[in-house]
Amino acid sequence: MRDSIIGMLNFPRSLARDSLDIDNCNHAGNYAERDPTCQACEARLECSWLYRNDEFSALSKKPLEQLVEAFGFAVAYVDAWSVRVEHKSRTCPCHGCLWLRTARKLQKRVATAS
Repeated sequence: MRDSIIGMLNFPRSLARDSLDIDNCNHAGNYAERDPTCQACEARLECSWLYRNDEFSALSKKPLEQLVEAFGFAVAYVDAWSVRVEHKSRTCPCHGCLWLRTARKLQKRVATAS
C-alpha cells in the first residue's frame, strides 16, 4: 500500500508544480516556512505540500500516517483542479480524471485497512 500511495503522488506533484509562478517566487517554488512572504502567498498550500512530499523527501521512510495525509491532500487538490477546469471526474477520460478515479479506489482500500 505504501508503494501505491508514493507512486500516486507523482501526478499531483506535477500538477501543483505547474500551477506555481516560479518566476515571481523569491524561493523558486521552495517553501520557506519562516518567510512572511511564503506565509501570505496564494500558493502556500501547494508549495508547503510539495516541499514535504517531493521526490527527494525520502517518502519511503515516512510513517504511513503521513503518506496517507499527503495522499488525502493530493486527492482533494486534483478534485478541485477537475472542478476548476470543468471536467466530469466520474466520466472524463483525461489523465487527471483517470488518476482521480484510481486514487479514490485506493483511498477506500486505505480506509478499509486502517
